[in-house]
Amino acid sequence: MSSSVLVFGANGYIGFGIASALRRSGFHVYGVIRNSRHSVFLVQNEIEPIVVESFDQVDSFSDQLKKCSVIIDAVGFAKSLSETLLQAVIKAGQQRTQDGKLTHYAPLFIFTSGIMTCKLVIL
Repeated sequence: MSSSVLVFGANGYIGFGIASALRRSGFHVYGVIRNSRHSVFLVQNEIEPIVVESFDQVDSFSDQLKKCSVIIDAVGFAKSLSETLLQAVIKAGQQRTQDGKLTHYAPLFIFTSGIMTCKLVIL
């Protein structure tokens, strides 16, 4: 299996940082984005863009999902979307491992909020 990574939200602050660091480390990186205008930026950074209208259109890139050793959700939490992405990752993992027969090929799934937050407290 190849050392491929798929990053949801690869043009965002957190997603791009992760995607570019992994690319510099030698991984083949797929970047899932919703707007094609960001494709050139990803290509310039050797990240292969996958443009979708909505992140829940996982069937349109299921082949790439199955190839990946690492799958990162940097979109942020949205109950229905996060559940859809998680189920797609589980399905891809089952296909990649041939329903558990090749457990050493199981992908690593990482979730990050995709945003930085802070709380301002005034005393």
